[in-house]
Amino acid sequence: MDILNFPELGGEALMEAFKFMLDRLGHALDRRGAKVADDETAVDSPAVLEGEWRPIAPRPEAIEAELGRLRELAGALSVYERNPDRIDPGDSDLRALLGELRHSLELVYGQHITFQGENRARTGVAVEQSVDIVTGRVTGIAGKQVKSGHVIQGSGHVQEGGWLIGIQADTVGE
Repeated sequence: MDILNFPELGGEALMEAFKFMLDRLGHALDRRGAKVADDETAVDSPAVLEGEWRPIAPRPEAIEAELGRLRELAGALSVYERNPDRIDPGDSDLRALLGELRHSLELVYGQHITFQGENRARTGVAVEQSVDIVTGRVTGIAGKQVKSGHVIQGSGHVQEGGWLIGIQADTVGE
């Protein structure tokens, strides 16, 4: 499956997806350069999402890495934001832009963004780590009430006293 594919959503569902992703884009760009990576305030998961969006602040290093593309996408999508009547489920250019935006937002927020009817990981936290040598502690997810998550970890060697932890939480599943 091409990671930049965006599903063919109906009119109202496409509008919901568009608004949600543009809101997350704006929040990430607004957080750029913030001195403290604060927790994001709760965001309602639109009904069109498969799974649940978690209130996690965007990662500053990922924003910087994606900044050029995020700005390009914000510019290209602004015409649709100003003219919502142009948001058409049959617009392949719009779907391509939304596919690219979703990919960038997933990197910035560290979460999958999946819409109803798609055959991919549900919306939620995703952690991928690869470490050559573990000498101390490496943790994929640590916190309370994670509810859902997806962790992939790999290590070449864990030295004596090292820890490779996938999830450490009081509650993980639903």
